[in-house]
Amino acid sequence: MKSIIAILCTYFSLLISSGANATSIESDLRCFVGEPPQKTKLEMMRYSDDAHGGWTGGYIKYGKNKPPITIVYVSSKTLDQPEGRPAYFESTWIEVATSDVTGKYIVGSQGSNVYSLEYTNRKSGKKYSFDESAERNSTDDGCKW
Repeated sequence: MKSIIAILCTYFSLLISSGANATSIESDLRCFVGEPPQKTKLEMMRYSDDAHGGWTGGYIKYGKNKPPITIVYVSSKTLDQPEGRPAYFESTWIEVATSDVTGKYIVGSQGSNVYSLEYTNRKSGKKYSFDESAERNSTDDGCKW
């Protein structure tokens, strides 16, 4: 498992740092606030690269000065397909910290709207829910906390 994680992290770093590949990489920045009483602030940046086999990855960053944590896309499933509207999807991401899978994120979205984010800590099994926040830079430089 550790070698797969190392390969994914290396691939992610190379894609982001490569000027030649930068035009094929799309990014999606989202800012979330934990449900009370925690009110934890969370930044989620997702990257995708259709030119390289549909690769998808990203990071989670808690608060203003915390280091980013790598997330890896696992799967997506359609939960609802309303007539005349975009499908409602649930995507699953795993959190990789210190070479181990430390948690899981479930994101519920429809079109460009994100309606839910739930994090489950792998060790404790504890779940945390987040709501999307408007505290965001228009330049995708990060969340404005």
